Amino acid sequence: MKARTLTGMALGLALALALSMVAPGGGGRAGAADGLKIGVCLRITGEIGYKLRQTVEKAFDDINKAGGINGRNVQLIIYDEASSPATATDAINRLIHNDNVLLVMGPTTSSSALATIGLGDRARCVLITPQASNTQLTHQRSEWFFRMAVADVYHAHTLADYLAGDRGFKRFGVVYETEALGVGQSKDFIDRLKAKWNVEPLLVEKFSLGDIDFKSQMLKVKEANPEVVVMAGHEVEMARAISQAYDVGLSRDIVKGGFSSMSSNEYFATAGNAATGSIFVTTFSPNNPDPRIQAFVKDYEATLGTPPDHNHAQAYDAVQIIAMALKQADIQNTAASLAKDRENIRDALGTIKDHKGLSGVCSFGPNPTPEDRDGMKQSSVWQLKSDGSFDLLKAAE
Repeated sequence: MKARTLTGMALGLALALALSMVAPGGGGRAGAADGLKIGVCLRITGEIGYKLRQTVEKAFDDINKAGGINGRNVQLIIYDEASSPATATDAINRLIHNDNVLLVMGPTTSSSALATIGLGDRARCVLITPQASNTQLTHQRSEWFFRMAVADVYHAHTLADYLAGDRGFKRFGVVYETEALGVGQSKDFIDRLKAKWNVEPLLVEKFSLGDIDFKSQMLKVKEANPEVVVMAGHEVEMARAISQAYDVGLSRDIVKGGFSSMSSNEYFATAGNAATGSIFVTTFSPNNPDPRIQAFVKDYEATLGTPPDHNHAQAYDAVQIIAMALKQADIQNTAASLAKDRENIRDALGTIKDHKGLSGVCSFGPNPTPEDRDGMKQSSVWQLKSDGSFDLLKAAE
């Protein structure tokens, strides 16, 4: 399916806006008056973003081909948040107030989600993110914000407990990205080390999203000589840092630890052999022999050109959760009913319990609390092998 998408620069162009609507699906494709309009605001630039968009489009496409939602096709309006809180704010405002979507899937990044969570509250429109993981998002206690990704605090506890508890490491270095993702992950990890294991990191270094040169930080890690260096941030920057660590002579005996970004295809593709041995927490492995997961891997690899990773599994799960809520909610799908339709979707999401997705079991609830708005709370510990596959070190508990 060829879909037209608005980037940050295009958001101000009315003509581009008019062309941004796409209706995934087979025969009922274009602009049916009774179609269910869903907004999508994700980071879809670059190869990572393009494949995320392909995943979302295919998942809704398959739903439409199977008969849609109670006989109605889904129409997607897709905007690129471009990892920019300002762009995400503009896009979500347009989706809610100009495009009159029933709900918004997104944003991708924690920084953008933190900037836009109030938009859903004020407009009384659901935002459901498949990826933003900063712990503080659901602590905003929004009635209208739902999260499919495991919050950083749960990932951080799992990682710290494995490294400091199961493995007994005492000497840690932490290197984090200054965006909300890295800040939140590193804080939650360090807090857990201190509170449960009475361990203080030997050093804490930072970098910025988009950085190219990490030699200064890696030289400081080398000098501190920790047993483990834990990286927090996005996949490409972490991969560059790990590669340059060995360029400056970091010992290969030092364990590389991190979060789910290390399980992405781009981390291994960028770092190559330097990534081998990385220990990380994530919710999905394409090596999982579960027949459901293997069917998903086979189906989506044909579309993506590479095996899907946790980003794609979480996006797929979010689409299925959205479809469940839309099927359950009483949606009249008229201009007059929009406010009530949005309210019914919120309430329907709050009733979802124990849905077994590809990336874990999802349960929401009726209250605007982290307990009820964080759909997934468990992750497993894995290690990256030289061929890019994963070994399970510790299953979710």
